[in-house]
Amino acid sequence: MGFKGKYLFSNKEDTINMKFSDLRYEDKNLVIEKNGKGKFFNDELFFINENKLFILDGTILNNSELISESNEETWEKTYLKLYKEDSQNFLSKLRGNFVGIIYDIKNKKLTLFTDQLKNKNIYYTITDDNFIFSTNPEDIFSLDKSKNKLDVEAAYLLLTFGGTLEKRTLFKNIKKLSYGTLMELDQFKNIKEDKYYRIEIEEDSTINENKAIEKIEELFTQAVQREYKKDSEYGYIHLTELSAGRDSRMNTWFAKKMGYDNIVNITFSQTNELDEKIPKQITSDLKNEWIFKSLDNGIGIFDEKNIEEITKITCGEVHYGTVAHSYNIIKYLNLDIFGLLHSGQLGDVVIGNYGNNTSIISNNLSNMDYVYSKKLLKKVEEKAIIQEQYKTEEEFTYVNRGIYVTNGSYLLFPEMLVVSPFLDIDFFNFCLKIPYNLRKDKVLYDNWILKKNKEMAKYTHNGRKIGEKEINILGRTIPLSQIFPKILKKLKILKNEKGMNPFDSWYSENISYRDSLNSYFKNNISRLDQFKELKNDCTILYENGNVREKLQVIGLLATLKLYSTN
Repeated sequence: MGFKGKYLFSNKEDTINMKFSDLRYEDKNLVIEKNGKGKFFNDELFFINENKLFILDGTILNNSELISESNEETWEKTYLKLYKEDSQNFLSKLRGNFVGIIYDIKNKKLTLFTDQLKNKNIYYTITDDNFIFSTNPEDIFSLDKSKNKLDVEAAYLLLTFGGTLEKRTLFKNIKKLSYGTLMELDQFKNIKEDKYYRIEIEEDSTINENKAIEKIEELFTQAVQREYKKDSEYGYIHLTELSAGRDSRMNTWFAKKMGYDNIVNITFSQTNELDEKIPKQITSDLKNEWIFKSLDNGIGIFDEKNIEEITKITCGEVHYGTVAHSYNIIKYLNLDIFGLLHSGQLGDVVIGNYGNNTSIISNNLSNMDYVYSKKLLKKVEEKAIIQEQYKTEEEFTYVNRGIYVTNGSYLLFPEMLVVSPFLDIDFFNFCLKIPYNLRKDKVLYDNWILKKNKEMAKYTHNGRKIGEKEINILGRTIPLSQIFPKILKKLKILKNEKGMNPFDSWYSENISYRDSLNSYFKNNISRLDQFKELKNDCTILYENGNVREKLQVIGLLATLKLYSTN
């Protein structure tokens, strides 16, 4: 359920006057409070040992493995043993979604940390005397709205990449802890960050396709086992997303073939599209329960109430359009009976590729894939906003599009932890070692399915047969079987599918949606009056962009409306 706290910068020599209870710790330098106990309460830790306070929040998918390996009786004793053996690197042994704190009570040193891929966040702001932090962004964003000054560069990132990226938020005074990071503070305002995990793509030339497939099968099995075993440990029902793609079906399929039965699949899309038809067929064949939420007409997605409900959760961290559809089903579910939300997050790019393996130049980003909107990309280049050095475009994309946007869009519900076997660190790290030429496109993924999991090959991948040959036309790969239908659709002889989230169709077919968005834009664009260049760019993007681009602007304006008085 998370935690929040305040650390006082003070070098006074005071007698330690400590108060400690189940959910709260307080002394003259630190006050910290847990927001209740989470779903996986036995995985969470809150204890004092040898003048150190330890807090661990989230779920540890391999804690039973670690307890067994350490020959300890409890998870608390195991965690403490791992820390004492290697305080700088012990977190690298944990698998799951977690954040935490280690506080040296005697020396008044505070350390905060995130998991390897930042599946949970810690936000913070620094004042003259205090370091204030929370796992819930609204705690920090609502603290003092008069001090929330727009970070114009972060705004351009949101409008281009769909997220603020790296450690930024939309406000200069608020930051978030990076992935795989330990941040240490002392009473003299010294702040140090160390990365115990870094995404690095280091190819192993000894890995051929057969070796890759065997290892993928082995590690994926381990990852799925860890996830579903955790649900069973607490007596929860398994909640698993399912779409027309390969990623979610592989998650569901492996769980089923490993003997997990109490699975409820959830799907959200337009009715009568592939994203309804294929999951319907798969769940029927696997005999899973299935919940389908129709997104027909985009009901609720464009109204002011929904926009601001979602903005209160995301605080503008990610593009509104990336979370609106999933929010539209999750909010109707009784989450108390379910454990983890099992997804196929990033599967296609972990086993495949995530852009080009060429170097990235901060003032020349025009050839980058995976950009939500290129209309303002030139401004990102001119302002040299992308400062951090990345070895390749693919590495940049894994970190920023993968972790901070795609995975970040799932940080919506503090009571629901989202996992993906493709993001299990053992699986993820191995895939990054597979030579790029083996990973690129869809070949390795398809061959894994065809050689090891043929049962899943009978369902198309968004209309494409698994293993089907493709050709490149104007930079886009197209399956051979889809070339003629595409020509017929171009000639308007065949009807175009709308897909899972047809924002443009919803917008064009409903005048009330257009009126609602236009009204919100007109009523709030003045919030950018002091930023003339940005205001002009937002106006151009809104008036000339597609619906997703319009929603990027709306998300920015909604964040300013809710969290800034400037």
